[in-house]
Amino acid sequence: MDTTTIQVSKSTVSMLEKVKKKYGVKSYDKAILRMAGKEVRIPKSMFGIDPSMKPFKRDKDDFHDL
Repeated sequence: MDTTTIQVSKSTVSMLEKVKKKYGVKSYDKAILRMAGKEVRIPKSMFGIDPSMKPFKRDKDDFHDL
């Protein structure tokens, strides 16, 4: 995992500590990801998220008798 350092105020760290407890996570990274995910509402499944992709269609060969 690549990491970086960011500067935040001490009051932000205090808030992040509360967020960590609320979500039951152990890192600031996970706390921030949880908050960001709720804010932008990223779907759990990203299947079909790329609008440039054509819809999925089965080939005739996909169907067979048992």
